[in-house]
Amino acid sequence: MTFVTKTALGTVGAATVGLFIGLAQPCLAADDPMDACAAIANPDQRLACFDAAMRARGRAPAPEAVQQERRRSFGLHAPNISLPHPHLGGPSQNPSQNADDAVTVELAEVGRSHDDMLWIRTREGVIWRQTDPIIVRVAPEVGSSIQIRRAALDSYFCDMTKWMSVRCERVDQPPP
Repeated sequence: MTFVTKTALGTVGAATVGLFIGLAQPCLAADDPMDACAAIANPDQRLACFDAAMRARGRAPAPEAVQQERRRSFGLHAPNISLPHPHLGGPSQNPSQNADDAVTVELAEVGRSHDDMLWIRTREGVIWRQTDPIIVRVAPEVGSSIQIRRAALDSYFCDMTKWMSVRCERVDQPPP
């Protein structure tokens, strides 16, 4: 009796393990997009492939959401940790890889402070204040787009028009 019980339990256990292995096989299928992405040698193309595969599964943000977050967080100061090699997060030797050097934003509000300095609020709610003593005679209009770009020594330029740029800084509140 005990031999029959042990054999029956062994058969049930083997069937259960076989069922779990059968369920796991679709995850290991050769036609899985993640496997195809892992086979790509170029790191930028591989990352783009992984992003597309995760978006298709609903597990990665849409490119529009990523761009909106980039515009919202542009100008925030993160700690500058210098690592020796670009692959470890260090400074890039290729200037084209520094995509965070400029951002184009749409204006939701434009105003002037008591000292006639310009300030703007973007659609994302970020406020930028002019720091140059230059008087901007014609302020940009609400709804127009401007470019904010990184400058030397941790400063920024707000390109108001094609011909007019002023130094600016990101602030928490509009000036009085």
